[in-house]
Amino acid sequence: MGLNYPSRSEQIQIAIDGPSGAGKTSLAAHLSTTFRLTHIDSGALYRAYCLVALRQNISLLDGEALTNLVASVRVAIGSIVTIDGEDVTRAIRTSEVSSATSVLATCPAFRYQMVGKLRELAAQGGIVMEGRDIGTVVLPAADVKIYLDATVEERVRRRRLQQQALILHTNIEAEIRERDLRDQTRTTDPLRVPAGATVVDSTDLTLDQVATLVSRKIYTYLRRTYRFRNSGQ
Repeated sequence: MGLNYPSRSEQIQIAIDGPSGAGKTSLAAHLSTTFRLTHIDSGALYRAYCLVALRQNISLLDGEALTNLVASVRVAIGSIVTIDGEDVTRAIRTSEVSSATSVLATCPAFRYQMVGKLRELAAQGGIVMEGRDIGTVVLPAADVKIYLDATVEERVRRRRLQQQALILHTNIEAEIRERDLRDQTRTTDPLRVPAGATVVDSTDLTLDQVATLVSRKIYTYLRRTYRFRNSGQ
């Protein structure tokens, strides 16, 4: 692109929302490299705590028990995900954890805890955060908000390719449709397009094409902010 405003990009907050399999994680990782940002995968945080709940046989709808769990377990997310120092990067991507996480995500008390933790992570600035309620709830004032979507058929195709690489075998279409229904109909913070977000349909686009479209939005924001800050206003 030929443009760089490091003083501003160090503070920018980018929110990416969308349904399962739309390509949020790949896009966020691409943008984090391009703009030298911290990639925060909110889903990994949810999955990690869900894995602990499953291991400890805690009800996924027991708000008090889940709140205590969050307070007592240390989860770190990044290129690897750890629970109290244990690498669970692969363990949190199983079909069992995926399905359970969508149930856990409907628990209001647990979501409240997660929103607080995600906001703490984002407070440093210079981040791109992905999830299902980032631009609507976690970071409603994010500088750039993207809603990434794709048809169910395309999302199923991508997930099959991904799970083949992980040697996992599930009824992927049923899983995605069930996850969509839970995400869109839960009473607390349902999945929806954030106000002011740019909607990108990635169905017929490559990752590079999606990244180019979104990068243009980011550069437009950076140009505008850079000029405003340097105009003396």
